[in-house]
Amino acid sequence: MHEHPINNYKGQLKHITWIGVIVNVFLSSLKITVGILGNSHAVFADGVHSLSDLATDFTVLVGVDVWMKKPDEEHPYGHGLIENFITLIVGIVLFFIGVLIGYRAIISLKDMAYHHPEWVAFWAAFLSIVFKEILYRKTMIVAKRIKSSALAANAWHHRTDALSSIPVVIAVCIAIVKPGWGFIDDIGAVIVSVFIIYAGSSIIKGPLDVFIGRGCEEKTKQNLYDIALSVKGVRSAHKLRTRIMGTHVLADLHILVDPNISVKQGHDISEEVKKELVKKIDDLVDVIVHIEPYED
Repeated sequence: MHEHPINNYKGQLKHITWIGVIVNVFLSSLKITVGILGNSHAVFADGVHSLSDLATDFTVLVGVDVWMKKPDEEHPYGHGLIENFITLIVGIVLFFIGVLIGYRAIISLKDMAYHHPEWVAFWAAFLSIVFKEILYRKTMIVAKRIKSSALAANAWHHRTDALSSIPVVIAVCIAIVKPGWGFIDDIGAVIVSVFIIYAGSSIIKGPLDVFIGRGCEEKTKQNLYDIALSVKGVRSAHKLRTRIMGTHVLADLHILVDPNISVKQGHDISEEVKKELVKKIDDLVDVIVHIEPYED
Protein backbone atom coordinates (compact mmCIF):
# COMPACT_ATOMS: atom_id res chain seq x y z
CA MET A 1 0.00 0.00 0.00
CA HIS A 2 1.44 3.37 -1.04
CA GLU A 3 1.72 6.13 1.54
CA HIS A 4 -0.52 9.09 0.86
CA PRO A 5 1.67 12.11 -0.05
CA ILE A 6 0.18 14.23 2.74
CA ASN A 7 1.59 11.70 5.23
CA ASN A 8 5.23 12.04 4.18
CA TYR A 9 7.81 14.82 4.53
CA LYS A 10 7.78 16.11 0.97
CA GLY A 11 4.01 15.75 0.61
CA GLN A 12 3.28 17.74 3.77
CA LEU A 13 5.76 20.48 2.84
CA LYS A 14 4.42 20.89 -0.69
CA HIS A 15 0.78 20.75 0.44
CA ILE A 16 1.04 23.59 2.96
CA THR A 17 3.33 25.64 0.68
CA TRP A 18 0.88 25.43 -2.25
CA ILE A 19 -1.83 26.71 0.10
CA GLY A 20 0.53 29.59 0.84
CA VAL A 21 0.96 30.23 -2.90
CA ILE A 22 -2.81 30.52 -3.39
CA VAL A 23 -3.23 32.84 -0.39
CA ASN A 24 -0.27 35.02 -1.40
CA VAL A 25 -1.45 35.36 -5.01
CA PHE A 26 -4.80 36.58 -3.73
CA LEU A 27 -3.44 38.94 -1.05
CA SER A 28 -0.59 40.42 -3.08
CA SER A 29 -2.91 41.12 -6.02
CA LEU A 30 -5.51 42.61 -3.71
CA LYS A 31 -3.15 44.85 -1.72
CA ILE A 32 -1.10 46.10 -4.67
CA THR A 33 -4.28 46.94 -6.60
CA VAL A 34 -5.99 48.51 -3.60
CA GLY A 35 -2.78 50.33 -2.64
CA ILE A 36 -2.78 52.01 -6.06
CA LEU A 37 -6.53 52.63 -6.34
CA GLY A 38 -6.93 53.41 -2.63
CA ASN A 39 -3.97 55.81 -2.71
CA SER A 40 -1.93 54.13 0.05
CA HIS A 41 1.84 53.67 -0.01
CA ALA A 42 1.66 51.53 3.14
CA VAL A 43 -0.83 49.06 1.67
CA PHE A 44 1.09 48.94 -1.62
CA ALA A 45 4.30 48.16 0.34
CA ASP A 46 2.43 45.47 2.24
CA GLY A 47 1.33 43.99 -1.09
CA VAL A 48 4.93 43.83 -2.28
CA HIS A 49 5.76 42.03 0.97
CA SER A 50 3.08 39.45 0.16
CA LEU A 51 4.54 39.16 -3.33
CA SER A 52 7.93 38.33 -1.78
CA ASP A 53 6.13 35.59 0.20
CA LEU A 54 5.05 34.17 -3.15
CA ALA A 55 8.64 34.18 -4.41
CA THR A 56 9.92 32.31 -1.35
CA ASP A 57 7.03 29.83 -1.59
CA PHE A 58 8.26 28.80 -5.04
CA THR A 59 11.87 28.73 -3.81
CA VAL A 60 10.89 26.19 -1.15
CA LEU A 61 8.82 24.15 -3.62
CA VAL A 62 11.73 23.88 -6.04
CA GLY A 63 14.35 23.35 -3.34
CA VAL A 64 12.67 20.43 -1.54
CA ASP A 65 13.20 18.13 -4.53
CA VAL A 66 16.94 18.85 -4.34
CA TRP A 67 17.60 18.58 -0.60
CA MET A 68 15.50 15.39 -0.34
CA LYS A 69 17.73 13.50 -2.81
CA LYS A 70 19.36 10.40 -1.37
CA PRO A 71 23.11 10.35 -0.62
CA ASP A 72 25.34 9.44 -3.57
CA GLU A 73 29.06 8.92 -4.20
CA GLU A 74 29.71 12.65 -4.62
CA HIS A 75 27.47 13.61 -1.68
CA PRO A 76 27.82 10.81 0.90
CA TYR A 77 26.07 12.85 3.59
CA GLY A 78 23.13 13.71 1.35
CA HIS A 79 21.97 17.11 0.12
CA GLY A 80 20.51 18.48 3.36
CA LEU A 81 22.57 21.69 3.29
CA ILE A 82 20.51 22.81 0.30
CA GLU A 83 17.64 23.38 2.74
CA ASN A 84 19.82 25.77 4.72
CA PHE A 85 20.79 27.49 1.48
CA ILE A 86 17.09 27.93 0.60
CA THR A 87 16.49 29.31 4.10
CA LEU A 88 19.34 31.78 3.54
CA ILE A 89 17.80 32.92 0.23
CA VAL A 90 14.44 33.53 1.95
CA GLY A 91 16.15 35.66 4.59
CA ILE A 92 18.18 37.68 2.07
CA VAL A 93 15.08 38.33 -0.09
CA LEU A 94 13.19 39.55 2.96
CA PHE A 95 16.04 41.80 4.09
CA PHE A 96 16.48 43.62 0.77
CA ILE A 97 12.74 44.00 0.19
CA GLY A 98 12.52 45.65 3.62
CA VAL A 99 15.34 48.04 2.74
CA LEU A 100 13.71 48.95 -0.58
CA ILE A 101 10.28 49.59 0.96
CA GLY A 102 11.79 51.71 3.75
CA TYR A 103 13.87 53.73 1.28
CA ARG A 104 10.85 54.53 -0.91
CA ALA A 105 8.76 55.57 2.09
CA ILE A 106 11.51 57.82 3.49
CA ILE A 107 11.96 59.49 0.09
CA SER A 108 8.20 60.12 -0.01
CA LEU A 109 8.33 61.66 3.47
CA LYS A 110 11.31 63.81 2.51
CA ASP A 111 9.56 65.08 -0.64
CA MET A 112 6.36 65.67 1.36
CA ALA A 113 4.47 63.73 -1.30
CA TYR A 114 1.70 62.80 1.12
CA HIS A 115 -1.20 60.62 0.07
CA HIS A 116 -4.72 60.38 1.46
CA PRO A 117 -5.80 56.72 1.58
CA GLU A 118 -9.37 55.50 1.22
CA TRP A 119 -11.29 52.97 3.34
CA VAL A 120 -10.82 50.19 0.81
CA ALA A 121 -7.10 50.27 1.68
CA PHE A 122 -7.92 49.78 5.37
CA TRP A 123 -10.07 46.69 4.74
CA ALA A 124 -7.49 45.11 2.43
CA ALA A 125 -4.80 45.40 5.12
CA PHE A 126 -7.17 44.10 7.82
CA LEU A 127 -8.08 41.08 5.70
CA SER A 128 -4.37 40.38 5.20
CA ILE A 129 -3.75 40.20 8.97
CA VAL A 130 -6.42 37.52 9.39
CA PHE A 131 -5.36 35.37 6.42
CA LYS A 132 -1.60 35.57 7.03
CA GLU A 133 -1.80 34.82 10.75
CA ILE A 134 -3.84 31.68 9.99
CA LEU A 135 -1.35 30.70 7.28
CA TYR A 136 1.58 31.26 9.66
CA ARG A 137 0.09 28.98 12.32
CA LYS A 138 -0.78 26.21 9.84
CA THR A 139 2.66 26.36 8.19
CA MET A 140 4.57 26.40 11.50
CA ILE A 141 2.67 23.32 12.73
CA VAL A 142 3.85 21.40 9.66
CA ALA A 143 7.40 22.85 9.89
CA LYS A 144 7.76 21.62 13.48
CA ARG A 145 6.26 18.23 12.64
CA ILE A 146 8.68 17.55 9.78
CA LYS A 147 11.53 19.63 11.32
CA SER A 148 12.14 21.80 8.26
CA SER A 149 14.12 25.02 8.75
CA ALA A 150 13.18 26.27 5.27
CA LEU A 151 9.47 25.80 5.92
CA ALA A 152 9.81 27.43 9.35
CA ALA A 153 11.52 30.42 7.69
CA ASN A 154 8.69 30.62 5.19
CA ALA A 155 6.18 30.47 8.05
CA TRP A 156 7.91 33.44 9.70
CA HIS A 157 7.71 35.24 6.37
CA HIS A 158 3.93 34.80 6.59
CA ARG A 159 3.94 36.02 10.21
CA THR A 160 5.91 39.18 9.36
CA ASP A 161 3.37 39.90 6.65
CA ALA A 162 0.60 39.65 9.25
CA LEU A 163 2.46 41.74 11.83
CA SER A 164 3.51 44.37 9.30
CA SER A 165 -0.13 44.84 8.29
CA ILE A 166 -1.00 46.01 11.83
CA PRO A 167 0.81 49.39 11.60
CA VAL A 168 -0.53 49.65 8.05
CA VAL A 169 -4.11 49.35 9.32
CA ILE A 170 -3.44 51.94 12.04
CA ALA A 171 -1.63 54.35 9.70
CA VAL A 172 -4.28 54.13 6.98
CA CYS A 173 -7.07 54.62 9.51
CA ILE A 174 -5.42 57.75 10.97
CA ALA A 175 -4.65 59.15 7.51
CA ILE A 176 -8.32 58.71 6.49
CA VAL A 177 -9.77 60.22 9.66
CA LYS A 178 -7.18 63.02 9.74
CA PRO A 179 -6.64 64.10 6.09
CA GLY A 180 -3.96 66.56 7.17
CA TRP A 181 -1.92 63.68 8.52
CA GLY A 182 -1.27 62.00 5.18
CA PHE A 183 2.38 61.47 6.17
CA ILE A 184 1.22 58.78 8.61
CA ASP A 185 0.71 56.42 5.66
CA ASP A 186 4.39 56.65 4.73
CA ILE A 187 5.42 56.25 8.37
CA GLY A 188 3.37 53.04 8.34
CA ALA A 189 5.37 51.87 5.32
CA VAL A 190 8.63 52.61 7.17
CA ILE A 191 7.43 50.53 10.14
CA VAL A 192 6.57 47.70 7.74
CA SER A 193 10.11 47.84 6.36
CA VAL A 194 11.60 47.56 9.87
CA PHE A 195 9.53 44.41 10.52
CA ILE A 196 10.71 42.89 7.25
CA ILE A 197 14.40 43.77 7.78
CA TYR A 198 14.35 42.31 11.29
CA ALA A 199 12.68 39.09 10.11
CA GLY A 200 15.17 38.73 7.26
CA SER A 201 18.16 39.24 9.59
CA SER A 202 16.82 36.67 12.06
CA ILE A 203 16.26 34.08 9.33
CA ILE A 204 19.73 34.63 7.84
CA LYS A 205 21.47 33.88 11.16
CA GLY A 206 20.30 30.24 11.32
CA PRO A 207 21.77 28.91 8.04
CA LEU A 208 24.94 30.99 8.50
CA ASP A 209 25.53 29.20 11.81
CA VAL A 210 25.16 25.88 10.02
CA PHE A 211 27.54 26.84 7.20
CA ILE A 212 30.28 27.80 9.66
CA GLY A 213 29.95 24.44 11.38
CA ARG A 214 27.68 25.03 14.37
CA GLY A 215 27.24 22.01 16.60
CA CYS A 216 24.32 20.84 18.71
CA GLU A 217 23.21 22.54 21.90
CA GLU A 218 24.68 21.45 25.23
CA LYS A 219 21.57 19.50 26.23
CA THR A 220 21.89 17.27 23.16
CA LYS A 221 25.62 16.78 23.74
CA GLN A 222 25.05 15.72 27.33
CA ASN A 223 22.37 13.31 26.15
CA LEU A 224 24.87 11.79 23.71
CA TYR A 225 27.36 11.27 26.53
CA ASP A 226 24.74 9.74 28.83
CA ILE A 227 23.60 7.25 26.20
CA ALA A 228 27.18 6.24 25.34
CA LEU A 229 28.06 5.73 29.01
CA SER A 230 24.96 3.56 29.49
CA VAL A 231 26.33 0.92 27.09
CA LYS A 232 27.97 -2.04 28.84
CA GLY A 233 31.73 -1.96 28.53
CA VAL A 234 32.11 1.82 28.19
CA ARG A 235 34.21 3.14 31.08
CA SER A 236 34.25 6.79 29.98
CA ALA A 237 33.67 9.07 26.97
CA HIS A 238 35.13 12.34 25.73
CA LYS A 239 36.12 14.43 22.68
CA LEU A 240 32.54 14.65 21.41
CA ARG A 241 32.05 16.75 18.27
CA THR A 242 28.75 17.38 16.52
CA ARG A 243 27.74 19.16 13.34
CA ILE A 244 24.36 20.10 11.91
CA MET A 245 23.94 19.23 8.23
CA GLY A 246 20.59 20.49 6.96
CA THR A 247 17.97 18.70 9.05
CA HIS A 248 20.46 16.00 10.12
CA VAL A 249 23.12 15.76 12.82
CA LEU A 250 26.55 14.12 12.50
CA ALA A 251 28.82 13.29 15.42
CA ASP A 252 32.07 11.65 16.41
CA LEU A 253 32.92 10.46 19.90
CA HIS A 254 35.81 8.77 21.73
CA ILE A 255 34.90 6.00 24.20
CA LEU A 256 37.30 4.45 26.70
CA VAL A 257 37.16 0.68 27.30
CA ASP A 258 39.08 -1.96 29.20
CA PRO A 259 42.56 -2.09 27.59
CA ASN A 260 42.75 -5.87 28.08
CA ILE A 261 39.78 -6.85 25.89
CA SER A 262 40.20 -8.01 22.30
CA VAL A 263 39.93 -5.78 19.24
CA LYS A 264 36.73 -7.66 18.34
CA GLN A 265 35.18 -6.93 21.75
CA GLY A 266 36.13 -3.25 21.50
CA HIS A 267 34.63 -3.06 18.03
CA ASP A 268 31.39 -4.68 19.22
CA ILE A 269 31.11 -2.14 22.03
CA SER A 270 31.61 0.75 19.60
CA GLU A 271 28.93 -0.66 17.27
CA GLU A 272 26.50 -0.96 20.17
CA VAL A 273 27.21 2.66 21.16
CA LYS A 274 26.56 3.80 17.59
CA LYS A 275 23.32 1.82 17.36
CA GLU A 276 21.99 3.25 20.64
CA LEU A 277 22.91 6.82 19.76
CA VAL A 278 21.27 6.74 16.31
CA LYS A 279 18.18 5.08 17.77
CA LYS A 280 17.69 7.46 20.69
CA ILE A 281 18.87 10.86 19.36
CA ASP A 282 16.46 12.62 17.02
CA ASP A 283 17.97 13.58 13.64
CA LEU A 284 21.32 11.85 14.34
CA VAL A 285 22.05 9.99 11.10
CA ASP A 286 25.66 8.97 11.62
CA VAL A 287 28.26 8.85 14.39
CA ILE A 288 31.89 7.76 14.31
CA VAL A 289 32.93 6.04 17.54
CA HIS A 290 36.65 5.90 18.33
CA ILE A 291 38.06 3.35 20.78
CA GLU A 292 40.68 4.25 23.42
CA PRO A 293 42.13 2.21 26.32
CA TYR A 294 40.86 3.23 29.74
CA GLU A 295 43.62 4.00 32.21
CA ASP A 296 43.03 4.88 35.88
